[in-house]
Amino acid sequence: MCIRDSIYGKTYLNIPDSNCHDYLNWNKIRLNKKPFLSKSDIDYYDWDNYTIILTEAGIEKIKSLESNVPGTPFTLVVKGNIQFGGKFSFMHSSQVNDRVYTRIEVDFKELKLNFIGCGKDPRNIVEYKNSLVEVELLSKTTSH
Repeated sequence: MCIRDSIYGKTYLNIPDSNCHDYLNWNKIRLNKKPFLSKSDIDYYDWDNYTIILTEAGIEKIKSLESNVPGTPFTLVVKGNIQFGGKFSFMHSSQVNDRVYTRIEVDFKELKLNFIGCGKDPRNIVEYKNSLVEVELLSKTTSH
C-alpha cells in the first residue's frame, strides 16, 4: 500500500491533485513559445468522449513523436490559458499514469484524453468547455 492510500484510503477523487504521482505543477513547467499542435492540426474536440480529432497535418506531427517521448508531458492551452495537462503514452508502453494521459495507437486519427482517477478530473471543468466553444473546436453534436 502506498502512502497516499494510507492517508486517503482508496477514494482517489478525494486526494488533492498535488498528491497524485503524475500531477503537473505549472509553477515548475516552462511551456514552449510555439505550440506543437495548433488549431489547424485539430479538426474538433469531442466533449462527450474527451477526444481530440486530428487533421492529417496533426496526425503527421504526432507520428513524428512515436517512441521518442513516452511519459513526456503535454499541456492543453486555449487562448493563452492553461486548461490542464497530461502525458503521452504509446500503445506498447508499460507506463502507468494516475492523471490524464493519451495513448497513441497504431493507425490513430485522434487523441483520447483518458483520466485514471486521482484527484479532480480536469476534463470536466466548465471554463475549459466554454473556451473550446469560443475557439470553435467543440463538436457540433455535443450538447452545450
